[in-house]
Amino acid sequence: MISFGMPRSYTLDTLPTPTDPRVKITMIPAKKYAVIQFSWYRSEARIKHMQKKLLSALARDGIEAQGNTAYAGYNAPWTPPWMIRNKVLVEITD
Repeated sequence: MISFGMPRSYTLDTLPTPTDPRVKITMIPAKKYAVIQFSWYRSEARIKHMQKKLLSALARDGIEAQGNTAYAGYNAPWTPPWMIRNKVLVEITD
């Protein structure tokens, strides 16, 4: 599954209609996330390492995580590795 955000200037009524019937547009309520960013190529091992690092930092600071961690990537496949932005995120309680 893939998800992405749209600029605030769009509403559900003004978003382009998907041409693929498998694509569904839904509104997801706002949530608060803790995020750790890393560069270079992603691998399952690097993502797992960053998940552990993020959860450890949250536990150390007494912040409660909710649910599973997620990965977010932002760059095209041809982006040079030192310019790649990756993030691991987890929802946190207020």
